[in-house]
Amino acid sequence: MIAQQEKANFGQMCQSLAGRHWFAKSLDSIRGRPPSLEEPAFFAIVQSLTLALFECNEAKDWRTAGRLMEAAFIYNTLPQSQQQFGGAAASSYLYSFLKDHPIWQSLQFWSAAFAEEAAVSQDPIALMRGYLVKMRAFELRRDLLVEFVQKQCALLGLPPGKSGPMLRHIFSSVFFRRLLLPATLRSKLEFPGPDPGPQTSSAAAYSGHNNGMQNPPGRFEGF
Repeated sequence: MIAQQEKANFGQMCQSLAGRHWFAKSLDSIRGRPPSLEEPAFFAIVQSLTLALFECNEAKDWRTAGRLMEAAFIYNTLPQSQQQFGGAAASSYLYSFLKDHPIWQSLQFWSAAFAEEAAVSQDPIALMRGYLVKMRAFELRRDLLVEFVQKQCALLGLPPGKSGPMLRHIFSSVFFRRLLLPATLRSKLEFPGPDPGPQTSSAAAYSGHNNGMQNPPGRFEGF
C-alpha cells in the first residue's frame, strides 16, 4: 500500500501532463516482464491508477488514460488466500478494482481512445469489438455501449442505416454473447434490422451451447 505522503506526492505529480506520461511510460516499460504481480505491488498499482485516472479525467487527457486502461487488462495477481490450494485458481486483474472509476462513464473518453487506435487500425470493426469487451468488463450501461457503437459507425463513414446491422452483429456475436451479456439480458434484447436468417460458421457453433436460443428478431426496444 502507498503511504499517505507518497500518495499525496504522486497525486500532485499526476496533475501535470508530464507526470501522467511518466507513470504511463513506467507501466509500459515493465510489460516485458511476467504480468502476474505480488499482492503488495499489485494493490500499490491499483491505488496509483486510481489517482492517475482521476487526474486524466479532470484534464480530459484521454490519450494517457487509454494507455493506463490497457495496463489494467494486463497486470494481475493471484491472491495469497488462493495460492495455498493446489490446482487452477482465478487471478485478479487491475481492471476489476477500477470498475467504479468515473472516467469509464465518459463517452468522450471511449470515443477519443477508439479514434486514436482506429486511425492506424487495419480492422476497425474488430477494434470496436475489443473496446466493447473492455466496456462490458467495466459493467457499463447498455445504452452507453449502444451510443458508442452508433457514434463510431458514423465516424467510420458507414452508410446511413448500417449502424443497426452493426449493433445486431456485435450483440449477437459468439464472443459478445458468451463472455459479456448475462443470460437474463440476452433474452430481452431485440436487434435492429431484418431477421439475419440462418446462423452460419461460428454463430452456428455457438447456438448448440445456448439452449436453443435463437437471435431475437426485430429491433432494440427503448433506444
